Amino acid sequence: MAFAVASGARQEQGLYTAIVAALMTSLFGGTRQQILGPAFTIALLGAIESLLSAVVSDGMAGTQHDSNQELIGQGIANTAAPLFGGFAATGAIARTATNIRSLNLTLGGHHPNSRPS
Repeated sequence: MAFAVASGARQEQGLYTAIVAALMTSLFGGTRQQILGPAFTIALLGAIESLLSAVVSDGMAGTQHDSNQELIGQGIANTAAPLFGGFAATGAIARTATNIRSLNLTLGGHHPNSRPS
């Protein structure tokens, strides 16, 4: 209880909230309100980059992506990754294009979804 009061959390918020508030204050030197804007901006830029990567790969492979599945999958993965020692990431356009091209070369350009070059 003393930990919750010392971290600035109200007693009814619980131990988890108190620990998170204390960690954020000690790690980032601020409160949730101070890092909410930058966190939202980074998440938005990551979502835009992933969707752009999906559109580029669709154009190269002749497929069509589902934006909702893409963003939900990215959100789940980026939330779970730190639990296993990973870090948040987005779709990378250059790596995606290289993988699609190498798949076409490996299959001799006979991939069912590929367009003739």
